[in-house]
Amino acid sequence: MEVDDILGQIEALKQELFSGKARNPTIGRHLTRLVGKGYRMKKISRWKRGDSFRSINWKLTLQTWPKKIYKIDKIETKEVPTILALDLSPSTLVRFKGQESKFLFMVQMMATLAFTSMHTNDPVGLVAFGPIVNFFLPPRHGQKRIFHVVEMLVKGANDFYKTNDAGKPWTESGIDVNECLDAVLGRIRQQSAVFVLSDMSDVLCGRTALNAETVEALAARHQQNLTFMLVDDANELAWSGGHGTIMTRNVRDGGLAEIKARSAAAIRKEHQQKQETFRKQVEKLGGSVVVVSQNDPLDQLANFFGSRKRAFS
Repeated sequence: MEVDDILGQIEALKQELFSGKARNPTIGRHLTRLVGKGYRMKKISRWKRGDSFRSINWKLTLQTWPKKIYKIDKIETKEVPTILALDLSPSTLVRFKGQESKFLFMVQMMATLAFTSMHTNDPVGLVAFGPIVNFFLPPRHGQKRIFHVVEMLVKGANDFYKTNDAGKPWTESGIDVNECLDAVLGRIRQQSAVFVLSDMSDVLCGRTALNAETVEALAARHQQNLTFMLVDDANELAWSGGHGTIMTRNVRDGGLAEIKARSAAAIRKEHQQKQETFRKQVEKLGGSVVVVSQNDPLDQLANFFGSRKRAFS
């Protein structure tokens, strides 16, 4: 993969987003485009018994205490950071059709979410986990950071491809999804919209168990704005079946294995069942899961966020 080619694609995507050809799917209620932290007051009224004590505006109330107690009915944050965590595991780098891969698709989705957040003047934090590339960039403004991150991701992917083409196993370990979520929980205190872009293959295949306590804590802190975007490649299990066997190779250690060709449909169905089990697990903990593929991803996201808006309205 040429870095300049990928950067050119991201630049074209940015131009489309800012020209209005693609729209930002609504994430909660965020109306203002003011820059900066803090809150914008919507309405002040009299506090009544049964209202939350946290809603009391003590600065106004102290002047009329105890006859009149005032509360803030509604506040709107000026700034809602977007946190994007990308999975750089070998499974996301497998190519099933030409140069296409889950990795390239995730980079495009990361750029889409990042640029649309910037359109509402919200800062973007970027995190990479997995054995290929690891970094943690706190929420900041500025488009240059997105291109810098793309360069780091593509460089890491190319290093993996060179090692893999040479027939050598990838020996780096890096941090897994649980360590990534722990880092976000420990370092991001302000309410944000958190997205995890991954195929979650280690969790779906039972190699890693998702830390339920961390997911539940993240969902609670960010008011259920924790979304796992399960990246799906329709070409991954797309062979039509037939007779004989198909030779497969483990992308991590180079090991070979045979799979019966007629098992294609059953393997695909099992994979979808695992995705559904994962969705139910995350939703019980307060988060959300959406499966996205290269086929009309923006429509898939629009439908997902539309259903979320109806559910929380």
